[in-house]
Parts: sequence; structure tokens; C-alpha cells
Amino acid sequence: MPIFMNDHWVLGVVDILGGKISIYDSMIDLTKDSVLVRQLLPVADMIPLVLQKIAYHETHPDCSEVISKIPWPIVRVRDIPQQKSGYVLYI
Repeated sequence: MPIFMNDHWVLGVVDILGGKISIYDSMIDLTKDSVLVRQLLPVADMIPLVLQKIAYHETHPDCSEVISKIPWPIVRVRDIPQQKSGYVLYI
């Protein structure tokens, strides 16, 4: 899912089987980990609650333990290429 953070976009990947949210950020130095977690905590709380409400575990019994865990951990993936500046020049 696309997420807007501090004047740029990051990619959030919701792993239902693993019960976590992974964040891919090509400008990791712009946002501290604590700020990222604080801004995304409502999403980390909401996703398992929505899955519980729609009874996702009834059709996916392998996920029942994972969706009972609130909030889901937010993991910042660090081993990805980084942008050198915040601006892209299109020619």
C-alpha cells in the first residue's frame, strides 16, 4: 500500500500470514524509526481488527493466531537502494 511520509512516498507491504507490516523507504534518513512507527500505529492496530471482524480466520485457519495479535509489528526494511536526493529530474 502506498503511504505518504514527510514529503515522499514509501511502500507498505501487509504480510497477513506473517502478521506484520514491512516498510520500504528509498529515503530512509528523512524519517526516524520512532516517527514512522507512531504514524503507522493506527494502521497496525486496524488491520488485525478488520480481519477479525470479517472472520478471515474462518476461511484461513492458518492465520487465526496472527490476527489475534494487536498491533502488528512495523518493520522497516533497510537493505534496499537509497535515493541520493528528494528530487527527480525528468528530461
